[in-house]
This record gives sequence, C-alpha cells and structure tokens, in this order.
Amino acid sequence: MSPPHRRRLDVILSEGYLDDLAAKPIDAVRAMHEECIEVETEVSYVRRLAQARIDIVSAELERRAAGGSVEEFVAACRRSSPTRRLGPTRPTVASRSTSRRRWTSRGGEVSSTSSRTRRS
Repeated sequence: MSPPHRRRLDVILSEGYLDDLAAKPIDAVRAMHEECIEVETEVSYVRRLAQARIDIVSAELERRAAGGSVEEFVAACRRSSPTRRLGPTRPTVASRSTSRRRWTSRGGEVSSTSSRTRRS
C-alpha cells in the first residue's frame, strides 16, 4: 500500500522542512524557495476566491435587507466584476537564475531584467 498523499503546504509546514538548511546545496535551497513561492501563490489564490464568495454573499444580504431587486444585484455584480482579477499574481517560475520579473498586484508585468547582466 502506498503512503497517503501529502499536500505541498503540509510538507513545507512540517517540522523538519528546514532542518539542516545550512548544509544543503544552494540549488536545493533555491528549489525549496521556489516551492514556497508557488505554494504561497496557490494559497493566496484560494484566499481571494473565498473572499470573492464572501463579498457576493454580503452584497446579497445587503440587497435583501434594503429590499432591492435581483436584477439590480446582477447588474451590480456585472459592473464590479472587471475590477477583480482572479489568478496568480506571480508567474510560476521554473528557474529564477536567468531572469527576474517584477509583477504588479493585478498580475501585469512591469519590468523584466536579466540576473546575468554585467555590473559596472
């Protein structure tokens, strides 16, 4: 029988994840860092989805308390939807050794610079 599947979040949060960090090769530490960034992005995405659902329920409760119509609620939802963007705000990065990008909170790329640029 195979061992039960462990979520990446559980692996990262486990007690021994950072054990002997100083002795690990730099490539292993970089891989751990990338894994942490990916998991953080996933957790953030799920949190934003949950918050969006909470916002919808709150708006519906307000509409009912105020006696508004369903049509008004639907129209308000349509008006507000373009202002929200769901999805990761950071790219999933296979390797940061060749390029580094800065991303806005809405997910758009602002600049791209190479980490291999010469220093003056």
